[in-house]
Amino acid sequence: QLKPKVTLLATTVVITLSFILASFTTGYLLLIVFALFYSARGVINPVLKEYVNRVIGSDVRASILSLRSVSIRLLFAVIGPFFGWYTDFYSLEEAMAILGIMLTITTLFSIYVFFKASSSKKNIINLN
Repeated sequence: QLKPKVTLLATTVVITLSFILASFTTGYLLLIVFALFYSARGVINPVLKEYVNRVIGSDVRASILSLRSVSIRLLFAVIGPFFGWYTDFYSLEEAMAILGIMLTITTLFSIYVFFKASSSKKNIINLN
């Protein structure tokens, strides 16, 4: 069993790098990249929800999970048209690479902030 920090980092790297790999891959290899992507998503979703269950009180837990879900969908609704436009004028491969780089930077920053908050003595999150 992997420690939570390792699980978060590993799945984040797999998910974000899948976008970059998809920009360089074609044919049947692309199916393997997407299989890795969806496998990592299948691991990270329950792990994150379990953290929320441990840390957030039951009175606001559903709201937090709903907010997370809406935030993710809103983010992709906002950036999706830009990447559609970019794909039309340049290429799908370049758009996937840019999306992968942007996701890698933002998710690694988010994980850094999350780990920093979890190491605070005032915080009740324990990732060890």
